[in-house]
Amino acid sequence: MHTDTLSEKQVIKRILQTVKPYRKSLIASAICMVMVSALTSAQAYMFKPLIDDIFINHDTTLLNVLPLLLIILFAAKGVFYFGYTVLLGK
Repeated sequence: MHTDTLSEKQVIKRILQTVKPYRKSLIASAICMVMVSALTSAQAYMFKPLIDDIFINHDTTLLNVLPLLLIILFAAKGVFYFGYTVLLGK
């Protein structure tokens, strides 16, 4: 009984050969995914000062700055999310 099974090295080699023409897009999409993840964490981190300093301590200076920072974070996250979905869609 003879089976044509590939070794792990052969499978990895075939995958790398298949992916080779797309490696720049894959690397760029991976960078975009990491940025989306980092910006999601940053958004969650930004809500603590929003609640503590603005609503509890009534810090008006932070009230002027923090919403702008949150908008920038959401916009940047959207750009990177768009980038990685377009790159993976290729």
